[in-house]
Amino acid sequence: MAITKQGISAYLERGKATFLAGSAISKGQILVFSAEGTVVPASVAGTNSFIIATQDIASGSYGEVCILGGSEVLAGAAIAAAGTPLTNDTNGNAVASTAKGDCVIGYNTGVSGASGDIIPLIVSPSLHP
Repeated sequence: MAITKQGISAYLERGKATFLAGSAISKGQILVFSAEGTVVPASVAGTNSFIIATQDIASGSYGEVCILGGSEVLAGAAIAAAGTPLTNDTNGNAVASTAKGDCVIGYNTGVSGASGDIIPLIVSPSLHP
């Protein structure tokens, strides 16, 4: 069972969008485009991951995603340090980015979490320096 950790007191509504799910998506998963206007959980570690599901989305349904600003992400491993750049693992979950050139989805706000926890982050897509 995922534990939701709090760390951001308010989320800005801008930076949200709605896309069609190409497969079942869990809240907090990191997503990639699979077809025009369709998203699926990221399956290649560290690449092309720029959006996060803000809710569970059934395959074939539309759902809200975060493309910029405050959100929550599903941890795929222990994450502790504030400001840690986060990328995706092969399940679309967040892990610390350690490799130059990784697609960084955003940065940990300083709330630690274990694998399976939902933790806050600032969505700010970039590449790991």
